[in-house]
Amino acid sequence: MPHRIHEVSEGAIPDPLFDFGEAEFILEFVDAARLLQQWRNPKQSRGIREGIVTSLANETELAILTISQRLMYSPLSSEEQEELVDQLKVLRYLLSAVLPEALLLVTQDQLLTEEDIEKFIKKHLQRYKEEFGDSPEAIGILNRLKEITDLEITDAYGNRKRISRDEVIEYLGSILGSFIMKHTALQPFSGVTAKPRGKVKFLQTYKAAAVSSASVPPKGIDAEDIRVLDKDRTSKIYLVVDMSQSMRKLVFEQGLTRLDGALLTALGLFYYFKMENRRRRGPFDPYKIAVVPVVKTPYVVDDMNKLSDFLMKATAKGKTRLVHAVLQAIQHSRETPSNTMEEHSTLICITDGRPNVPFPGKLPGFPDNDLKKKLAARKTLSKEAQECMIQLNQIFRYLKYSQDEKWSIHYFLIAPESERE
Repeated sequence: MPHRIHEVSEGAIPDPLFDFGEAEFILEFVDAARLLQQWRNPKQSRGIREGIVTSLANETELAILTISQRLMYSPLSSEEQEELVDQLKVLRYLLSAVLPEALLLVTQDQLLTEEDIEKFIKKHLQRYKEEFGDSPEAIGILNRLKEITDLEITDAYGNRKRISRDEVIEYLGSILGSFIMKHTALQPFSGVTAKPRGKVKFLQTYKAAAVSSASVPPKGIDAEDIRVLDKDRTSKIYLVVDMSQSMRKLVFEQGLTRLDGALLTALGLFYYFKMENRRRRGPFDPYKIAVVPVVKTPYVVDDMNKLSDFLMKATAKGKTRLVHAVLQAIQHSRETPSNTMEEHSTLICITDGRPNVPFPGKLPGFPDNDLKKKLAARKTLSKEAQECMIQLNQIFRYLKYSQDEKWSIHYFLIAPESERE
């Protein structure tokens, strides 16, 4: 997981009259996870809601003082005086009756979402309208209520920024994806490949012929020297994320769990490959990424709408049905049509414990008898976990030697050293 996430932001420039160049907004990984946690659970952002209501009260009090001074010391027409008095009535009603009660209900967790707060203040202003009539100032206050939908974040240097709840997923995904793109160790495709047919890249073909013939210009061009544009390869990436009950364990003092880190990682990878597809630009996307949650009934999250819904509703509960999730990923890969002749699939399993629910049906391939004996000798390993590991080994071996589709398999066990043997 990245320790720091970098993003260039205008919000880090406190005064637009000064030219500071490009200010860097540095968001710690913990802060990014907390922002996702606040988006997922409105109760976690109670402090932010309290701050917004308090700020609105301070602005209202300042407006009351300003209007009062204008009425006392400035020469005004009768129309101007009537308008200011109307504004003063609404502001005083808001400050004395509405905002104190709203703040109390926020602290008592009775107003849990921005919709609850907006509905509460609108209801009180409606009562004012019924008693005193229409007021332009009341309309202006309702427009300022849009700020309540924002979430506030602070970077490593104390710079503050507000983000609309509708923009949180796009915001976090973009900066995480950008960080991975800058620091990833993945090697990009060269863009060309050696093939006898296709759109010939003459410069690369000339260089290959010069190397093979050891002369410049080359003595001739053989079939193996021909380089064509590599447009017929795609990669499917399945991120199998453990969602079992053990993922509730805290990994940060700030109350962030393993689940928060796993969700943020999945979001970052999703956007990284989305950016790669956009950067490569072709007749089809070379990367297709999907998240497969390890839950009672595994399913595939393969687009942004599904990902947003998954991130909001994901909870850590139940046992570790890792075998079931792996089979779901394999089935999805086989059922998803490909736009190209050559296809590669990658399976990434991330779990903090041993799988403990064996798959009851028939599996492809054959079990490893040597592995059975080795696992049977480990007395601390349950029979269910032994069976699951034998099943996973059988599936992985089958994929490794499969002729239908090329697979890469990565298995990450987040556990103490004693459990990794």
